[in-house]
Amino acid sequence: MEKTHNDDTDSLKDKQKRVRAKLAKLNKIFKSIPDNRKTVVADLINNVAFIAVELEDLQELIQTRGMVEKYQNGETQWGYKPSSAAQVYNATLKSYNTSIKLLLAELDGNDNQNQVGLALKKFISN
Repeated sequence: MEKTHNDDTDSLKDKQKRVRAKLAKLNKIFKSIPDNRKTVVADLINNVAFIAVELEDLQELIQTRGMVEKYQNGETQWGYKPSSAAQVYNATLKSYNTSIKLLLAELDGNDNQNQVGLALKKFISN
């Protein structure tokens, strides 16, 4: 069945809702850091929420289609290569990990560092 405009709109709305949910969790985790530091990491927090949802979607795609895909160049040259979804997943995961490290670095000097760090670890594992 071919996707319709409404399917795409519903999918986008669902994705935006999921990003907002992740963002709410992250904002709750980082609510105790000083306001001047929140300002610095606000865009990073938004990106982590977005990337987290994208990674979930890519994981689902990889689960259904696999990590490799068959290719054919001409009549006799064929084989397997990492799927496009797997390649995008790996690149996105690197960005996510880098962003998480930056967020963790923002916890340095925070009085509630242990609690915030534990909450962030819980967010990562969900």
